[in-house]
Amino acid sequence: MEDLEYGFDLPKVGDLVKGKIISIDDRKISVDFGSVTEGTLYLEYYTLDKNVESFKSIVKIGDEIEAVISKVSESSEGTIILLSRLDYAKKEAFNNIASDAGKEITVTVNGRVKNGYMVKYNGVLFFLHESENPNLKKGDKVKVLITNLDEDRNTGRVSIKALEKKILSEEKSKEFSALNVGDIVEGPIMKIEPFGVFIQLDKLFGLVRLKELDHVYVENPTSKYKVGDVYKAKVISLENGKINLSFKALTKSPIEEYAEAHKVSDKVTGKVVQKLPFGIVLELAPNVTGLLHQSEFSWNPHDNLQASVKIGTELEAAIVSIDVSKKKIALSIKALIDNPWSRVEASAGDIIDCKVTEVTPKGLKIEALGVDGTIPAAEITLASGSNKLSDYYNAGDNVKAIIKKVDPKSWVLVASIKKLQEQEERKEYEKFMNQDEEETPITIGDTLKK
Repeated sequence: MEDLEYGFDLPKVGDLVKGKIISIDDRKISVDFGSVTEGTLYLEYYTLDKNVESFKSIVKIGDEIEAVISKVSESSEGTIILLSRLDYAKKEAFNNIASDAGKEITVTVNGRVKNGYMVKYNGVLFFLHESENPNLKKGDKVKVLITNLDEDRNTGRVSIKALEKKILSEEKSKEFSALNVGDIVEGPIMKIEPFGVFIQLDKLFGLVRLKELDHVYVENPTSKYKVGDVYKAKVISLENGKINLSFKALTKSPIEEYAEAHKVSDKVTGKVVQKLPFGIVLELAPNVTGLLHQSEFSWNPHDNLQASVKIGTELEAAIVSIDVSKKKIALSIKALIDNPWSRVEASAGDIIDCKVTEVTPKGLKIEALGVDGTIPAAEITLASGSNKLSDYYNAGDNVKAIIKKVDPKSWVLVASIKKLQEQEERKEYEKFMNQDEEETPITIGDTLKK
């Protein structure tokens, strides 16, 4: 009746109340929430943090708090109201943990349940499936990754394997970022496929495709390579997380090795392996061939070597040129029969008569002094209106030029029409400048006529 007179409602278990702290002890606080008596809240019902030993370190008098009435009882001293904030504490702990999703955390095994374990992290329980580790026991500490959060139940799932996968992914990303095109790597063959060979690096692997295995095409990788063999390789591309490697980039090609052992003008022996409409292909060494063009068969234009030679026949020829980048070697038999270069005694600066044998965009191919040479396009002056050499020159034309370079040892003859023209114009100019003033003047008409 007294309570009703003063307008107090009797509290009930489960009610949510809000009040101010009016007294503090180490293990309990009193909260005035406007009821017949203050409520009592013990430390173990306030926080889940076992490291908190006293209320005095976390609250002060006058602080407002919300709590749930957990018990109402009567005693000789009057009504006793007990409060609890554990549900709030669990929710707060869960909300704080949400920011740790995707991060590595350490949990403690709380006990075994069906199909797994309950593990605790910062006061929140999580489920860990037994397939992650079937040998855990209570109290064990395990590093995991939060994979699922259930806000309604303030719980979730964690995984050891998910953490391991995340760590591996980060290590792979770091390893990939450290690689550069051109790097030399080394590792064992981990797998052989019909399209290439996989090399294990550290956490990553690289692929050596068929065309990059060797300078000589390898049709069946298993015939040459086996799992476990260690190889060095060169990184040739890094695209979309994929590493493409090359074995052959670290070795010399057959033609590179051949070019190091031979030079232009060397006499070599080759076996006829193919006859073409314009010449014969000779095998000079394993996987090295040279072309004997029909123009290099003989000095006799009517000589038909293709008709008489057979596949497998060995022929002797001289090396005319070696182009490693294009994998081409040009050969000549007529150079062995008679070497016209042995009779060339001209020097740079000499004026020579040339016969045009071919007109190309790069210049004129000529025959002079009994040997072949060139007049580069840059050494030819063309009249305005056209920049095509074929508009001014034809095969069979006779021209004069001045030698820019001649080297009988390397069979090089380079001449210039432009330089000869400039030289002749200079002579005319000097002749005009040195003319005696008393001599009969040269009229413009005479000059134009000349």
